[in-house]
Amino acid sequence: MARRSRKSKHLLITASVAIVASVAFYAGALAASISCERLTSISLPNTTITFAQSYAPGQVVSGTIRAPVGLCRVASTVRTTGINAVDLENRFGDL
Repeated sequence: MARRSRKSKHLLITASVAIVASVAFYAGALAASISCERLTSISLPNTTITFAQSYAPGQVVSGTIRAPVGLCRVASTVRTTGINAVDLENRFGDL
């Protein structure tokens, strides 16, 4: 039971770190005025940005999902330990 609890805590901490990292990443990108597509060139500790694409309002984002506003879709992988990683996908609308 204690082992399962440790795993749950580790997963929660990992997810929290990933969320904080993605928010920090977004704020940093805005501050630097980097275009969406250039986000893949940003170097972040333990993080690989695997995909970044801009979408115009109404453009198909995935399957039948259309962008309600102009947005930037970003996918990344955050490595927390040697074998553990968290995959994230965020969609940021125009401000």
